[in-house]
Amino acid sequence: MGAAAAVEVRFIQVSLNVAIRSNRPNRARRSLGILFAPGPSEGKEVSPGVILHFDAANRIVEIEILSASERLAPGALTGLPLPAAAE
Repeated sequence: MGAAAAVEVRFIQVSLNVAIRSNRPNRARRSLGILFAPGPSEGKEVSPGVILHFDAANRIVEIEILSASERLAPGALTGLPLPAAAE
């Protein structure tokens, strides 16, 4: 067997605007939006309940996850600066 190849992994810290939006009176139905840049955009559903929003230059400006509490792994939002209503 040959020697294992070295793999370098780098993590960068990114400041994101994270918002939980209630799209129904039922608190369990919330969408998670990660906004990279403000302004007008057009959304495209790339997977059931996952929408990418693109600006006029076709750059991703937002990621939206519908019914986030049902789609994300338990604890996925832990440590994020979420509004109190997201509890």
